[in-house]
Amino acid sequence: MDALHAILICDDDDDTRAALRRALRGHHVTEASSPQEALAALRAARFDAVLSDFDYGSNEGDGLELLQNIRLQWPDTLRVLITGNADVSVAIRAVNGGAVDRYILKPWNSDTLRASIEIALHGRSQRLAAG
Repeated sequence: MDALHAILICDDDDDTRAALRRALRGHHVTEASSPQEALAALRAARFDAVLSDFDYGSNEGDGLELLQNIRLQWPDTLRVLITGNADVSVAIRAVNGGAVDRYILKPWNSDTLRASIEIALHGRSQRLAAG
């Protein structure tokens, strides 16, 4: 894909954020280490996509809650849930509830992750342009 996109990565793990940044090199990537930081970033700038971890290991809520909030406030933003939790019920809840557009399991293949995000962004851009 030719177009650069503004992508927000939200994960509490520094190494995971760095790996996602590398996988999405060439795009304008912003990082947040908590849902609160992610929401502040979204209030300050427009993002084409948000990639969020599912489990923050704290009382800050989970990534699915963050993406549900983003769906309500910024519905045109692509929402991707990334998790090491292979629990099918999480995936079903995420997708059926409409909170996420993509569900990616850890560990991911960087090329596949990048392609999946770019294809989803391209499709979203076409739908928005068609109005």
